[in-house]
Amino acid sequence: MRLKQNRKTCSCYLGRREKVGGLGLLFCLQNGLRSGDGDGDRSWACPVLSFEARLQVDVVDLPFPESAAPSSRNLQVFVLLARIEPTTTPKKILFKVKRVRESSEMCGIHASISRTAYQAPSHELRHLLSNRGPDHLGEIQTKIDTGNGTSCWISCTSTVLALRGGRVKKQPFQDSSSGCSLCWNGEAWKIDSAPVVGNDGQVVFDLLLEASASNLTTSESTAAILGVLRSISGPCAFVYVDANHGLIYFGRDCLGRRSLLYHTNELSSTIELSSCSDPSNSNWTEVEADGIYQFSLSSGLLVTENRTDESALSNPVASCQRHAWDTPSSPSSLGVFNRAIPSQVQPLTFQSSSVQSLRKQLHESLTLRVLNVPVPPGQDENHDVRIAVLFSGGLDCTVLARMVHDLLPSDQQIDLLNVAFENPRSINAAKNAANQRKPKNQTAQSKFEDQDLDNQLDALINLSHYELCPDRATGRKAFRELQNVCPGRIWRFVAVDVPYSETVSHRAKVVSLIDPHNTEMDLSIAYALYFASRGIGMATTGQDQSSKLYSTPARILLSGLGADELFGGYTRHSTAFRRNGYPALIDELELDVNRLGKRNLGRDDRVISQWGREARFPFLEESLVKWAVECPVWEKCGFQEHPPVTPDFPKVDPEKKVLRLLAYDLGMHSVAVEKKRADREDGSWKDKSKRDTGYILSSCTNGSFTRLLLCVSATTETSKLLSAVGSYLKQAPLFRDRRPAEAWEPQAESHLNETVAWGIEPPHKFTTSIQQPSSLRLLLLDIES
Repeated sequence: MRLKQNRKTCSCYLGRREKVGGLGLLFCLQNGLRSGDGDGDRSWACPVLSFEARLQVDVVDLPFPESAAPSSRNLQVFVLLARIEPTTTPKKILFKVKRVRESSEMCGIHASISRTAYQAPSHELRHLLSNRGPDHLGEIQTKIDTGNGTSCWISCTSTVLALRGGRVKKQPFQDSSSGCSLCWNGEAWKIDSAPVVGNDGQVVFDLLLEASASNLTTSESTAAILGVLRSISGPCAFVYVDANHGLIYFGRDCLGRRSLLYHTNELSSTIELSSCSDPSNSNWTEVEADGIYQFSLSSGLLVTENRTDESALSNPVASCQRHAWDTPSSPSSLGVFNRAIPSQVQPLTFQSSSVQSLRKQLHESLTLRVLNVPVPPGQDENHDVRIAVLFSGGLDCTVLARMVHDLLPSDQQIDLLNVAFENPRSINAAKNAANQRKPKNQTAQSKFEDQDLDNQLDALINLSHYELCPDRATGRKAFRELQNVCPGRIWRFVAVDVPYSETVSHRAKVVSLIDPHNTEMDLSIAYALYFASRGIGMATTGQDQSSKLYSTPARILLSGLGADELFGGYTRHSTAFRRNGYPALIDELELDVNRLGKRNLGRDDRVISQWGREARFPFLEESLVKWAVECPVWEKCGFQEHPPVTPDFPKVDPEKKVLRLLAYDLGMHSVAVEKKRADREDGSWKDKSKRDTGYILSSCTNGSFTRLLLCVSATTETSKLLSAVGSYLKQAPLFRDRRPAEAWEPQAESHLNETVAWGIEPPHKFTTSIQQPSSLRLLLLDIES
């Protein structure tokens, strides 16, 4: 491996990797570098495995051997920031594991611009910002003369969540000579399409300082600053103070992946910009992700002693100059939507170029997001968990989990966070149904004479209601397939069960976090993200292992958001095609892509970040979005085609077909052919030609007998039920040698709530040939040996 710096070279040879005290260490032999090259830190750019890496070395005078044989046993130098320890011997030179690209620091930012005095964030807001960045809190204050005897008092606050290990890069950034400063909350994965080397916030600040040099005119500086900001690829929210020219720049990335709100205070003549709203102040507004906002400190935008601009106060952002993110040549450009319509049917198959192109795009996107993550602080030395996936078991998140497996070392474990909520209405309905009528068959009851039937039913119902949630069922199914396809890794399924009482107790906090969003839909989505990202639940790492209470240490959470919009995954896409063919489908897809920046990702960022974690969205990498936008529609969806089903070419839904084919190619066969959950929830069961479905909610045993709690049609005939269950049990290893004995009802007919409804898929399902019911009932079934 050759390392270069200004035409000087040195060689670095890597040895074996060991674990010492929970910290990854490399034993290394090195030659070719002498202290005569200079003192202090030296940096080299190094292409390794197609990545720009960075190796920093303290130059010390050690007796290195004249030569050393390189080792290829460890090629993970791209995840190292190396520093030679002068206290070590030549045979054991320790390379401390840090991040090569030091960019991973999530922050909470706040800036106030006032005409009267410095305005620090309130105690409540400071607490929320610290939740986002618990590892560091920094504040700076700058007074800028705006001419005509007036000044602006600017206060900047940043909190930092260190995701790179070791020392924390302090924020806000400030240049002491000019007074320019930057509040940065983001991940600049690339600048000018090249991977960032070093701390991304520092790199961005250095570029902005150069662009706002005092020897440039205001127009020249503005053009240069916009060029820097447009060159960034990655999620970000920022506030930049150009003290040389008296200008403020602020905004969110074009996809709105980071939160930024603004608020005006007429009494203190202040405008505030913040990652989250202040609970003690109302009327916060989200900064749109539609451009880079700029205003002049001397333009009278703010309240002055002599004049009040009411319109500027009510909506200061509307009074700013907005510069569009998207220019045709900028890396942030998302491309021009491909509106081509095929003249004939174009089958989408495994051989289609788009399948492997998508794989390449996702691989590159995930590489930036998962490879350089250090061990989180305070982690158990027996566990190495750095990445968790917000995991419903659906196509999008499961493909991400599967591809992350190919990137991470096998000794790193991956957590799958799956959330389910208690629905008290459904539980009460089931309990009432069970208690209103005692079982008729006393013989069956006597088999369980040592157990109280009411308590038994309570236990069965309480054990099952979380498992009845659609995401829990698909999550466990996908978890099992990941274990089968990738057996060399420890996958941990974390079942985040949220009791109704806990949902109620956290309501006020969640409502505060999502502000200014306030609809029931906002709250419902926020609850799921809030509790899932908390990462506390009952965890299991194998099908036969018992679960235990667990809290994930991972600070990076992957989300599959964006795949539905890019590849036609919503029901409205198939509806549009069914009504008006490709033109209508293309219109719908283009509308979705154009609205990506208006999605509520700022809301989601505020909710997830309160747990000191960062959400990353691999499908929303700019280059991947651009590829999807420019890809022909028939290379993404399969609505028009009807290919033959063969063992080598399974039947998959047309929605997101390119992603389904990729999943199948990756070995995730069940996930690839899984029906869209939206179709199941939207009522496809109402088709009377569909087969009736019954569900085994739970079971218990006392040795020779097993009792199942079933949910079936109110019109199911007992004989048909026994036949259907018997057929099912013949295929179930647990009951292979047993037979249904008797069936009896806690109640003849029960109208249950939507949670225990048709269309969901708990772990055990059987079918009968009767028509779909208008109501459901609970049934107890005894099985004898």
